Amino acid sequence: ETNDGLAEAKFVIKDAETQEIVVPEWTSTTDADEIAGKLFAGKTYILEETEAPNGYDKAASVTFKINDDGKVVIDDKVVDENTIVVADTKLAPTPVTVLVKKVDSEDTTKVLDGAEFVITDSEGTTVATWTSTTSADEIADKLYAGKTYTLTETTAPKGYEKAAPITFSINENGKVVIDGTEVADNTIVVEDAKLAPTPVTVLVKKIDAETGDGLAEAKFVIKDAETQ
Repeated sequence: ETNDGLAEAKFVIKDAETQEIVVPEWTSTTDADEIAGKLFAGKTYILEETEAPNGYDKAASVTFKINDDGKVVIDDKVVDENTIVVADTKLAPTPVTVLVKKVDSEDTTKVLDGAEFVITDSEGTTVATWTSTTSADEIADKLYAGKTYTLTETTAPKGYEKAAPITFSINENGKVVIDGTEVADNTIVVEDAKLAPTPVTVLVKKIDAETGDGLAEAKFVIKDAETQ
C-alpha cells in the first residue's frame, strides 16, 4: 500500500529448471537487498518468499530471466535498475474477544448487572457500548491486536459508585494487557464499591391512645429488621 521497504521477510532464489536453491534464504532489510555473484545471464530463476513480515501475507513467487545484456526480465519486460519489487499485502486484522465482568468490590464473587459501559479507542472513537449482566459480558468482533483502548463505566448499578476508567491494550498474541501484565482469560474485572448509606431523619412520637396527647418517659430501641 505504501511502497515502503519491509524488513524481516525471508526469501530464496531457485533455478527455474532444476528447482535447486542458488541463493540461500536471507532476511530482507528496509533497503533493496543486493544479490551478487550468484545469478548469471541466460538463466531463468524463481524468487520465492518463504516467510512474510509480521502482519503481512506472503507474495506469489516471481519468475524472472536474466538476458544476455545482464538485464532482469519479468513477463518480457526489462526491470528498472535490475530491482525486483515484491509487494506484500497486509493481513486483515483478526478481532480479539475480550470479557468484562462487573463485581462488588467487597465480594468479587458477586457479579453485578445494570452497569453501563463504553469502550473507546486511542482516538476517542466509540467501538462498543453495553449494559452489564450477571455474568462476564463478551465483547467480540470489535477489538484488535496491537491497539489500545479505554473501558469507561458511564453508569453504575443502583447503590454503587462508578469505577475509574481502565486503559488496556491487546498484544500481538491477542492477550489483554493492563499495566504491563497479561490479564487471565482476557477477562477485565471491574470492581464497584457500594455507596455510603445516606442517613435519613425519622421522628417517633409517643402518644396516649385515647387522647392523642404526647407521652414522655417511654423508652425505645430500633433494630435492623434483617439482622436483628
